[in-house]
This record gives sequence, structure tokens and C-alpha cells, in this order.
Amino acid sequence: MKKTIIKHRILWFTIILLSGFGSLYLSQMTWSRYQSSPTVVSMDRDMFAWNTTFPCVTVCPNNYIDSRKLEIFLRNAKEENKTRLENFIISLANASYKNFESIPIYPDISPDKYIQLLVNLSVPFKPSLTIGVSNVALSIVPTITEMGLCYAVNSRMAVYNSPEYRDANRWDIINDDTKSLFIHPLDGEVFAQVMNISTSYDVRLSFLIV
Repeated sequence: MKKTIIKHRILWFTIILLSGFGSLYLSQMTWSRYQSSPTVVSMDRDMFAWNTTFPCVTVCPNNYIDSRKLEIFLRNAKEENKTRLENFIISLANASYKNFESIPIYPDISPDKYIQLLVNLSVPFKPSLTIGVSNVALSIVPTITEMGLCYAVNSRMAVYNSPEYRDANRWDIINDDTKSLFIHPLDGEVFAQVMNISTSYDVRLSFLIV
């Protein structure tokens, strides 16, 4: 019985010793090969097999507030200091990640009403949208960004920051049948035209190759 135990111990010791030696030898071989002739392994895809998502176009008007709507709102407001209220609304409309700290404090309007207030006083935004692809219809979705109220085209995420989605306090996933516009190098020139905008604006683009 003792001889069997000793044999087992010798066998396991030999296996562990050989395994350790093999691991060290393999590691040394790999390291030496890397030092003498390093090889970079990469995979390429044929560019003509790429499907490129058409850039998400985000239009941010520089003038958010409709002066006529603001005038009517101030006239009907119960606030005695109309100038203070007007300055607050204009500062709120022009707020971005660069100047959030400069927004004046106005306790008479609850923060959860800010978005709806801006939407009600915003300049009407109904441009015409033309896409250089046949049988494709894209919509313009209002969305709240770090630059304020903007309008996005060909975005799957904009709807989750839309005033309507936020106002409904929704947290669910929207099952939208509308698909993103994908283009191919062989499609030639593909364009999007957003026309008939009555105010100055900034345009931001983002795209991803998949």
C-alpha cells in the first residue's frame, strides 16, 4: 500500500515537473520569436462589401425662441417682473453644456417644465427634406441635446430624447419599423437636403461604418 502511494506521488511529481518545464520552454520560444521576427496579424474587408450608415444629420437652430410667442406668453404671465422672466427664458433657450451654470435661478417655474416651455415657445421648424435615394422616406425628429433643442435625421436614438418621449415619462424601447438609411460605395453620390429653414442653424454629422 505504501509502495503504491509512493509511486503515485512520484508519477504526479513527474507530470507537474514536465508540465512546468514545457510551459517555460514554450514561453521562451514564443518570446524569442517575437523579439527576432514580430508578426502582426490583421484582417481586411473588401471596401465594396461595406455598408455605410448614412450620417445622422442634427440641425440645431441658433434662434430657438419665437418672438411673437414669447410676447404673448409674457403678456399672459402673472409675473410682475416681465423682464426677469424674459431673461430667464432666453437664457434657458440658449443653454448648452458650455454655459449651464450661467442660467439664472427662477423658482416660479419647475425644472420639469423647462422642456415643455421651450417647445411651446420655439420657432416653428418645418423644413423640406430631400434624400438622394429613391423609395426612401426619412423623418425629422425633435431631440434634446447638450446644445439644446435640435432636430435629427436618420437617427435611431433621437426619439428617446424627444420632448414627447420625455414628457410621457417613458422608459420603454420603441419598436419602430423605420430603418436607418444604409448606402453602398456603388450607389454613387447620395445626398440629403434640408431646405426652407427660416433661421440660422448649426449642422452636426456623425456616422459609423458597419
